[in-house]
Amino acid sequence: MAEAITKDFLEEQIKDLQDKVSTKVGEVKTEIENELSEKLKQLETLSTKDELQKALDAIEEQKSRIDKLAEKKKESTKIVENFNQSFAKNLKDNYETLKHLETKKGSETLHLKDATVNTNNSLTGGLANDAGGAIMNQLNQGVILPSALVNFDDLIATIAGTEDTLRYWREVASANNIGTPASKGAVKPETPYDFDPQTETADYTAGIYRFHKSMFRNLPWMQQRLPQMLRRDFYKTQNAEYYTKLTGAIGSATLAAGEDGVIALVKAIGELEGSDYPVNGVVLNPADWADISITQDTDGSFTLPSTVTFVNGQLTINGVPVFKATWVTAGEFVVGDWTQAYKYVTDGLNIQFSTDDSDNFQKNAITSRVEESNVLVVEQPLAFLKGDLVNV
Repeated sequence: MAEAITKDFLEEQIKDLQDKVSTKVGEVKTEIENELSEKLKQLETLSTKDELQKALDAIEEQKSRIDKLAEKKKESTKIVENFNQSFAKNLKDNYETLKHLETKKGSETLHLKDATVNTNNSLTGGLANDAGGAIMNQLNQGVILPSALVNFDDLIATIAGTEDTLRYWREVASANNIGTPASKGAVKPETPYDFDPQTETADYTAGIYRFHKSMFRNLPWMQQRLPQMLRRDFYKTQNAEYYTKLTGAIGSATLAAGEDGVIALVKAIGELEGSDYPVNGVVLNPADWADISITQDTDGSFTLPSTVTFVNGQLTINGVPVFKATWVTAGEFVVGDWTQAYKYVTDGLNIQFSTDDSDNFQKNAITSRVEESNVLVVEQPLAFLKGDLVNV
């Protein structure tokens, strides 16, 4: 060694290690400090060159041990934020949740926006942001527009399958001939049951969004905000499509002139329950929900019909919960037994990322895709009724 091995030199080495212990490996700090303190005491008894060399070797061994522990701890808590370290590895190690978001599922095609490259580097304080600085709003995730108050998915069940084409049989109205024979030995009445075959085919609801790869460095934005925005717009499209399909398949409530507002809803509920369908949900546009909740009498005082109540903040009509849905056309309503419809899914909602799209390589762009293969199945259209809140 270039420097002579002396007790003072060894003492300096031990103290240096003690400093490293206090900053690098807290979990083994006490154990190693005790060992090093013991070695300091042993220095008083060392006299020969061999003994000093052995003491130095022991110190070097401890130093190596500390460095390995520190490196192991560093690796276990390291978050890879640099896209250039390997796009594929980043997706596997840090963005697995983005590739496998288990949620609920849609139908047809969803276009979130034109497939243009977003170079808004204010999200990362990067290339085009002359002022510099990183985003500070909402925990560094970005401030976005809200999701729907309630999705169609929230009202119906989801059933997974493997075949895109779904076939089932639906019972139609048939004569009930069950009865008491006119006399003993008489022929028992026969009751025919009629079923119609039904077919539904799952298809993809999908959309893409392209962004500059500098935005990929913002891990909170990638893990939270981007998937949240993609899912939000996915559901908005699915809600609209499902509402159109449902209202096109069901009948209208039987309402007389002047049977408006709450009266129309109560009449529709009664009509369905008169056919033995247990109504478990009403969907309204939020504006119509507000009109009902601020019902006034002729004196201008706020009053609600006895059939309308609030239970823990939930508006109910005749005990049936009323849901605010922006995808319901203002002035319209749907009541029904929502167990009689479900979403059939063959490929669950997922969000994926790729650089292999169009001119991404030239523009340093990444394409994100949200998609799901599904179809709305209205098993029994007779379990639903639609209507207008203002029935002229």
